[in-house]
Amino acid sequence: MEQISTAEKILDKCTGPFGALILALVSLWWLSSKFEMFIEKTIEQHNEDRELYKSSIQKMTEQLVINSEKMDLIKDDVKSLSEDVKELKKQEE
Repeated sequence: MEQISTAEKILDKCTGPFGALILALVSLWWLSSKFEMFIEKTIEQHNEDRELYKSSIQKMTEQLVINSEKMDLIKDDVKSLSEDVKELKKQEE
């Protein structure tokens, strides 16, 4: 009977089902760490996008308030001009 050396036994274990199991476990561990990094990066980007969205909405709200105030001023000016025109028409009569 042939004696199998220690090196051959180790090589047999590494290339057999046990080696495949170890390789699969190492691969899964590596993939899970990459997936975790991907999720963390996605959450960070989401938070950045959310801050940008919040900032944009605040700027739009401020601009709408400014525009509303300007429209109120224009409305008052038009009303005043309308009253002036009515008075001028009365004077002409």
